[in-house]
Amino acid sequence: MLSAPEMRAELEKLPSGAICQIVNALHELKDGIVGPAALDILWDRHATPGGSWPVVECGVGNPNDWGSGPRFDHKVVMYCEQGRVPHDVDHQVKRTLMYEELGGGRPRFECSCGRRTDRDLPSRLTVKRAQAEPTARVWPLVMRDGVPHYQVCQRARCADDPNHAPTEFGVRCLCGATIGELNGQTGDKFLPAY
Repeated sequence: MLSAPEMRAELEKLPSGAICQIVNALHELKDGIVGPAALDILWDRHATPGGSWPVVECGVGNPNDWGSGPRFDHKVVMYCEQGRVPHDVDHQVKRTLMYEELGGGRPRFECSCGRRTDRDLPSRLTVKRAQAEPTARVWPLVMRDGVPHYQVCQRARCADDPNHAPTEFGVRCLCGATIGELNGQTGDKFLPAY
């Protein structure tokens, strides 16, 4: 059996498209030698320095409005889970690998902290999400004592906190917290909508 350096030396001889096919075929069968060696070669050959955290459209918004019309697609930025915010100077995109151009899946990212999207734990990059364009209007408006309030996630600092918005039909927040009623009680905050 080949060692990790010997396996890498053999894989170096293959074109990038073939390496990408190997990585895809080993998705469920990674043995700890071939997959990481192949991915390291692809990163060495094709990664570009820098880049930015991906901004994607996803269903975010007041779940009460979703039944009456199209789901509200909102721009959300994904960033390193170790970062406090998407523009945290210690957690920026160090390198980007446009994996889909090689026949693989979506782009892959390496954070300046050393985590990478295709590594195993604990050095695997997992992402958090935040609103790229925060707005208070993603939260349901409720009346309390005759005053309109936004019913927001209990962890939100304010109604337009970029790290908090209802997703998945109002059951979860971007931060992962449960929102709405749970066992007859709500842990949500009610902020006046002046």
